[in-house]
Amino acid sequence: LDWRVIDNHGRQEESVGSGVQRDILATFWQGIFASLTIGDVEKVPCIRHDHQKTEWEAICRVLVYGYRFAGYVPICLSPVFLASCIYGEESISKEDLLTSFMYYVTTDDREVLTKCLSGDLDCQDDDLLELLSSYKCFKLPNKDNIKVLLMELAHQEIIQKPRYVAQCWSPIINSLKSYLHFCSVESIKELFSDLSPNAKKVIKALQPKTNNESEKQSFEFLKQFIKSLDRSSLKGFLKFVTGSDVLLKDQKILLSTLSMD
Repeated sequence: LDWRVIDNHGRQEESVGSGVQRDILATFWQGIFASLTIGDVEKVPCIRHDHQKTEWEAICRVLVYGYRFAGYVPICLSPVFLASCIYGEESISKEDLLTSFMYYVTTDDREVLTKCLSGDLDCQDDDLLELLSSYKCFKLPNKDNIKVLLMELAHQEIIQKPRYVAQCWSPIINSLKSYLHFCSVESIKELFSDLSPNAKKVIKALQPKTNNESEKQSFEFLKQFIKSLDRSSLKGFLKFVTGSDVLLKDQKILLSTLSMD
């Protein structure tokens, strides 16, 4: 396919190549995550009346196409949910489910749960009780059952609620089993970890052409800027310079300095 972008004024942009393909895929998934998923760092699909089997299958085909032809995977999607679509919920360990749930809840809720699991927060704390109530937990927590309760809530949110979408996706996404990155639950988790950008990975991918001291200084300023970015801003920076909000394996970002003469 020859990917081209039409801007808001109906004009065709000049950009061509794999960067355009990744940009379109990343933009597509940004829209999906904004309107058809729920969760904080890791998201799962949520049901909408205007999305039936045909629409969910079409979204899954984009996912498969993106990986096969561009190496692109939407890393905001819960890898545990994705693995359950391919290998079934029986393949998901309780620990993986709980970890995914910790990244599914909001930052504030994650802090409450972390303190509770480490024993630094009383199980009758108001914040914890409110959190459990928001997920319709009908049991009173104590130090003996809190972890079990959280695993049950994790199963409810990551596996049970998006079950219809998983059923729509499973026959299509099973085609990825033949690829090394999707040959097991562990390989899927590893793929998501490898594609997730952080400041260290992005800086390592930079390939500057520094011919003088001022250019070297500019590059040092750029590195400091990248280190200051939070997760969301770093993904935005990466999308701006590469077209993709994930860092592909062995990807290099070439830097050059424009002459001001």
